[in-house]
Parts: sequence; structure tokens; C-alpha cells
Amino acid sequence: MKISLGWLLVAASFAPWAIYTSLPFMALSRHTAAVLATGAFVTGQILFIAGLALLGKNAFARIRSRIRCTRRVKQQ
Repeated sequence: MKISLGWLLVAASFAPWAIYTSLPFMALSRHTAAVLATGAFVTGQILFIAGLALLGKNAFARIRSRIRCTRRVKQQ
């Protein structure tokens, strides 16, 4: 249960990106758009960190190794 919830939170942490892509198409003031973007960013970060906390060190190492592999490919 704990691992399933952790992966669900990690996956849900990417949902705020939908807000970023839709902001230019909404009739909002700059202030409102900035508040929404900031709130979405903070929410995404909190969900990601909470998900990693539930998953533990092994999942963190797994995600970190995938990020490092991506960086190595780009450098070559």
C-alpha cells in the first residue's frame, strides 16, 4: 500500500505541468497567472518529495540513476 501510494504521488507530481501549458490560453491577469504557476510548482515539488519519502532509498537511487544516464547521453 505504501509503495503504491508513493508511486501515485510521484506520478501526480507531474500533473501541474498541465497548468503551465494552459496558462497562456486563459484570460487571467499576470498576478493570478503567477500565483497559479507558483502554487502548481510548489504542489508538484511537495507531491514528488512525499512520494519519494514513501518509496524509500531504493526508488530514489533508481530515479537518480535514470537522471544521470540521461545527462551522460546528452554530454556525448
